[in-house]
Amino acid sequence: MYNSLPKISIVTPSYNQGEFLEETILSVLNQKYPNLEYIIVDGGSTDNSVEIIRKYESKLTWWISEPDNGQAEAINKGIERATGDIIAFMNSDDTYIQGSLFAAGHYFASHPEARWICGHGLMLGLPERPPAFLEVRVPNNLLEVLFKNFVAFSPASFWKREVFHRYGKFSTSYHYCFDVDFYARLLSNGVACVPLNYPISSYRLHPGSKTIAFTDSFDKEILAIREKHITNISSWRIQLEIVKQRCRGAEHHLYNAISLWRSGNISGGLKALLQTLTFSPMGVIFQIFRWFLRVTMRTTKIQKN
Repeated sequence: MYNSLPKISIVTPSYNQGEFLEETILSVLNQKYPNLEYIIVDGGSTDNSVEIIRKYESKLTWWISEPDNGQAEAINKGIERATGDIIAFMNSDDTYIQGSLFAAGHYFASHPEARWICGHGLMLGLPERPPAFLEVRVPNNLLEVLFKNFVAFSPASFWKREVFHRYGKFSTSYHYCFDVDFYARLLSNGVACVPLNYPISSYRLHPGSKTIAFTDSFDKEILAIREKHITNISSWRIQLEIVKQRCRGAEHHLYNAISLWRSGNISGGLKALLQTLTFSPMGVIFQIFRWFLRVTMRTTKIQKN
């Protein structure tokens, strides 16, 4: 039974994430996947990361600790070393959910035509809230990728190795959104993302995570990626999506601002709020109106009961 499972190579890029790294490593090793190759690429950490890596050295296929130019370059180093049929990367502050590698391996074994799959996820670290279930919603076309109208985050994704050989690895021009650029490249070349109905990984929000700490940098890179790939999309569809995107973006930024505020990071929350107002003042008004309607409807329902 296990002989038919494809070899999976997991690459973990890491830099000064000693607080979370061991949990990440164990989430990979404890999968007990029989045909696993695990690679860790550390960017020359100055905390206890290397000590943690050495603790599990005998169970790793390869690891290195040396300065690099960011996450994309670190992952690319791992991909160059990888020999698996399937390749994925797991950030050093995220974790795999038990059984996820078997779910991915079985899917590829029974669907040899698939080249890119993505499963569900969990978001951890939300202040005063339990883990949030992130149901995968794969991008079906280039427009959905460029305007972030999808839920398919990278730690829940797996790709056939041939995809990297044919279409290239992650672009080191982007520090935060290299995965979005990669998605756009794949969809432009007819590589579809297949949704996997299985929870794959947990995504952790914390003050040092890129999603919270570098929201403005994300926006700048998304705009650059959009300019790079958008030439073949009709203008009316672009304008419509821009309006929808600004409303979604405002909701995302407001959510970050509230999360930072609740966690006690008042200055970070105010900064995120200012970024939201700069990004889309009309989007903020729209989201406040939506929230007002929700509260009104709930209040009306309670009064009727």
